[in-house]
This record gives sequence, C-alpha cells and structure tokens, in this order.
Amino acid sequence: MSVELKEGRGEVFHFRDSVFLDLALLLFSSLILRFLLASLDGYRTDLNTFTAWFYAATEGSILDFYRNIWCDYPPFNVVIFWFFGVIARGFSLFGTPSLLYVLKLPSNLFDIGISALIFFYLRKRMGRRWAFLATAAYAFNPATIFNASIWGQFDAIYTFFILLSLILILEDKPRASLVSFAFAVLSKPQAFAFLPVIVLLVIERFHWKERILSFLSFSAIILLFIVPFYPENPIDFVFRLYLGGYSQYRFVSLNAFNLWAFVGFTVQDTESILPLLTYQIVGWILFGILLCLILYCVGPESFSKRYNSLTIYLTYLVFFAFFLVLTRMHERYLFPVIALSLLSLTYTKKATLIFGVVTGTVLFNQAYTLQFLNNQMFVPSGDPAAYATSLLNLAVFSYSLYLLFSEERLKRKSKGNEF
Repeated sequence: MSVELKEGRGEVFHFRDSVFLDLALLLFSSLILRFLLASLDGYRTDLNTFTAWFYAATEGSILDFYRNIWCDYPPFNVVIFWFFGVIARGFSLFGTPSLLYVLKLPSNLFDIGISALIFFYLRKRMGRRWAFLATAAYAFNPATIFNASIWGQFDAIYTFFILLSLILILEDKPRASLVSFAFAVLSKPQAFAFLPVIVLLVIERFHWKERILSFLSFSAIILLFIVPFYPENPIDFVFRLYLGGYSQYRFVSLNAFNLWAFVGFTVQDTESILPLLTYQIVGWILFGILLCLILYCVGPESFSKRYNSLTIYLTYLVFFAFFLVLTRMHERYLFPVIALSLLSLTYTKKATLIFGVVTGTVLFNQAYTLQFLNNQMFVPSGDPAAYATSLLNLAVFSYSLYLLFSEERLKRKSKGNEF
C-alpha cells in the first residue's frame, strides 16, 4: 500500500520515497560530527559551571536545586541538568574527560531538532530541494556547531522552542504555540525578545476566547515549573531569577560585536550620557524605535494569516535588533537569527546572502572572543576585528530593513496602497 500526500509546489510525496531516510542520514551525520568535536575544550568557565549544575541536580531532590547551588538559568534547564546528570552518574563520567560529551549533548540534540523544523516547514512551502539545502546548511553550520560542540553553550534549546512556537502559531495552533514559548522562556530569558511578535499574532489572528486560553496555557506551564522550586514565594523567585541574572552584567556589551562595541566592552551601561539618560536607557529607546519600525510601519494587517512569510521575516528582524542595540548582550545572542534567516527564504531568496554573512559574524564573534575569555579577559576596547564585525552586523541589519520596506512598498504599490 502506498500513501500519497500533496507536498509544497504541487509535488506528490510517497511515504515509500527516500525523503525521510535521506533526512535521517543527513541529521545523523551532523550529530556524529558534532559528537566527535565535543571532545574539544571550549569555554572552560561555562563547562565547569555546567559540570557543577549537572552534579547538583542529581544530588538529593531536584526541587532543592536552587537552594543548594547558585544558578541563573531558568527551571527547564534544571530538568535537563538532572536528566543528563543521571546519565553521567550512571556511567561514572563525573571527573573524567568523557563528561564533555554529555555536557554538550543536549544543545546538539536540540540543534538537530531545529534542523528538522526547518526541513518540515520549508518542504511544504518551497519543495524538497530547497528544504534539504536549508536543512544541510543549518545542520552543518559552523557557527551553530561551534556554539554547541566546542563552546558548550545552551542557546539551541530556547531557539528550538522559539522556532516551534512561531511555526505552530502560523499553523493556527495558538495554545500549543504559547506552550512552546513558555518552554523557551523557561530555557533562557533572551526568549522574551519574541514576546511582542507572539502577542501581536495572538491578538490579530484569533478570537478573544482563543486568546485567553492561549495565555492561560502559557501561564500554566510557567507555574508548573516555577512553583515546585519555590512554593512559598514563586513571584519573588521569578524576579530574582530573571531580573537578578540580568542585573549581574552591567556592561554596554559583553563581547557582543554590535552597536555598543564602538563604546567599549568594559564600560558600565549605568553610566550617564546625559542627565537621566544612561547607555542602558538609550539601548531600550533604540530597541523601541526599531520595534515600531519593524512591527507597525508595515501595518497591523501584516500579522494576518495571509502574510506568514512576512511574519517570519519580521521575527528575524526583531531578534537581530535585540542583539544589535540593547546593552548587556553576550557574544552568542545573535544565535537565533541563523535559523530565522533560513526560514525567511519563504519571504525572499536574498535571505541566503543574509544567512551566509550572519553565519560568518556569529562564528567569528564566538571564536575570537573565546580566546580572550579563557584567559579571563574581555575583548579589548578599540579592537579593529570587533569594529569590523560590528560594522558588518550593522550593514546586514540595514540591508535587511531595506529589503523589508522595498519589498512591501512594491507589493502595496501594485495594489494601489502605498505606505
């Protein structure tokens, strides 16, 4: 028996075709490569910290984790620490070089998950060829591999849930989308960059009853993970966890090659430029201006169901702006833009150029910074490599804005509805 489905661009898909086998082989090859590279030493401070967290999560009750050890990562990560910490204990890996493989495995698995999301989303809209090319470009992307397999960071986890949340809401599944967004927020605070987009999508696309149920779903997942850790005062716990972590890093840039790299990496963002106007406040003002430019100047109808590809592109721009103009950004915070630029192929094929350049800047920002961090140093202020990469990021973002307004102006002009 052969089952047929209509695929994107009018293709007929047979379950007996080799597409799933080819995809599985592609993703498995990527995972093997990532696993082999995991033996390389990354950012030693992060890896030592993760080792302590994996170990602490498996000592006694997981619910006592935050009482037993300092940690500024939200609770979903603690579940990951516990799960993989149990594996490490089971194989007696703590205190051995082989522990590196376990520490770096969660991020790599979620990166493979991101690759799969890219494939299944693009296959329906652009056909198998484009889907495979984009999936391979992400699965073997040097910047994402460096982040997970060498540096040893967890940026792939919240990025996976952001992409899943975006895809689900574009598929008219707002409750599932908000659940996924909750897991993103419970993974990394940077996920809040997606908040203005998803709120506008829920409000624009769905009836009031669905809106309420969606936001209740989000709240239920947050409470499910927060309350067990601090049932006596969960609100205080949330503020200490999210705002406390943010308040630790009061520099204009933590080695992020963005707008603030031109000010310097050791400058406190609480310093005043003018009375009552600090670097931090300027960053938030600039982010607010860019949000209005990105989300509102194209018109609220852009979030209706007719404009899914535009919505993806706007999300890409929001995450890029988040990294570019806010203070206290780390060198890794442009990470989600890599995957979002590939999904933006549904909006413009010029996203291939954006993807290529962003891959280069994210990779260089991480690799260049790592040599300083492992020597307990910041990237020096005035560093020409930092300036050049920051200028390139600014240029790519400016070009992306140009593409948005030129494309939308042409479309609206053809419909007799100019900006």
